[in-house]
Amino acid sequence: MSRKERRSQRRQRGGNYAIVLALCFTVLMSFAALAVDGAWIRHARQMAQNAADASAHAATVELRRSGSTADATAAARAVAALNVVGKTTIDPETNFSVEFGGWDFSSGGFDTEADYTNAVEVTVARRAETANGALDLFVAPVMGIKTANLLARATAAMRFREIMVVQDVTGSFSGDIAKAKTGNLALLDSLYANQFPGDRVGMILFTGDTEHDENGDGKMDFLSPWTPLSYVDTDYAAIRTKWSTLNWCDKDKVPDGTENKNDHMLNCRAGGDGTNQGAGLEDAVETFISDGDPASLHVILLISDGLYSCVGSAKCKPLDRRDYALEMADYAWENDVHVYTVSFNKSYSSSQTAFLKQLVRGYGRFYETGTGSDLPGILAEIADRIPVALVQ
Repeated sequence: MSRKERRSQRRQRGGNYAIVLALCFTVLMSFAALAVDGAWIRHARQMAQNAADASAHAATVELRRSGSTADATAAARAVAALNVVGKTTIDPETNFSVEFGGWDFSSGGFDTEADYTNAVEVTVARRAETANGALDLFVAPVMGIKTANLLARATAAMRFREIMVVQDVTGSFSGDIAKAKTGNLALLDSLYANQFPGDRVGMILFTGDTEHDENGDGKMDFLSPWTPLSYVDTDYAAIRTKWSTLNWCDKDKVPDGTENKNDHMLNCRAGGDGTNQGAGLEDAVETFISDGDPASLHVILLISDGLYSCVGSAKCKPLDRRDYALEMADYAWENDVHVYTVSFNKSYSSSQTAFLKQLVRGYGRFYETGTGSDLPGILAEIADRIPVALVQ
C-alpha cells in the first residue's frame, strides 16, 4: 500500500471516530439529562405535592373553623404563596386552584356536586400558561427539551363525627351536675352549629356499672345508652330536651319518685355502687360496634369527677375497677375509637388527674376543670377538634 493510500485511510478512520464520538456524546448527554433533570423534576414534583398537601390541610382546617369556603380558599392561597416549586414561589392566582365538595369515605370518591361540603381539592401546577411557566431544565435543553410540566393534587376531608358522651352521674357529682349538664349542652350546641349531615351524638350514664338484669332472667345485660347515637342535624331538639334533664343518680332510694323525692334519674340504677369508668367506656365501644358507621370518626368523651371506687360490695375491689378502665380504654383504641377525658377536680386530687390522663387514647386529649365554669368552653373546643385527613 502506498504512503498516499495509508494517509487517506487514516483520514477516513478519523472521520469514523468523530461520528462515533458524536453518537457517544449524544448518549452521554441523554443519560446526563435523565440523571440530572430527572432528579430535578422529581424534587420539584415533591415540592408541588407538599404545597398542595399543606394548602388542602389549611383550607380544611379553616372550613372546619368558620364554615366559609371563601375563608378556606383564602387560607389555602396564603399557604400556597409560602411555597416554592423549582426555584419560583407559587403564584396562587395562576399556579393554583381550589375546589370544594363532598368526600365519601366509603367509596373513596370526591364529588363537587355533593349536597354537603366536607372536603377540598387543591391543584398546584407549573405549565407554560401559568405565571411562573413550566419547570426549567438544566441538561435536556441541549437536546431541544427546555421545560417540563408539573401537576400535583391533594384532597383533604373532614370525617363525619360520632361522639358518645360517657357521663359520670355518681353521688359525688350531685353538687355540680348542673355544670356538667351546661357543658354537655354547650357541646351539643357546638356540634349543631358546625355540623355535617352525618354527625351523630349519644350519651351513656355510669355509676358503679352500666349493666343489670334488665330482663329478670338472671343474666346481666348492658343498659341501652341514655340517648342513642342520633343525627345532630335532624334530632337536635329532641337530644337537647333529653340532655336538659340530666341529673345525678341517687341509688339509695327505689327509683319511683316517691321516697323523699330523692331519685333524680329513674333509669340510672345500673349494677353496683361506687364509680366504674370502665363500664361506661365498654358500653360506649359496644355502641359503636353495634350501631356506629364504620366510615365515621368515633370519639368517646368521658366526664368524671373522681377515681374508681367500690361502695357497699365486699367482692368489689377498687384496683380491679382501675384495671378494667385501662383495659376498656385499650379496647376502644383497638376498635379505632379515640378517647378524650375531662376531669372535674374540684378538691384537687393528683391521683384522679393521673388516672384520667391514662385513659386518653388516639388523638384524644386530657382536660381538667376545678370550678366547672370553664367546662362549656372545654367541651365546645373538643367538638371543634376534628382531625383533617389527607385522603388523596
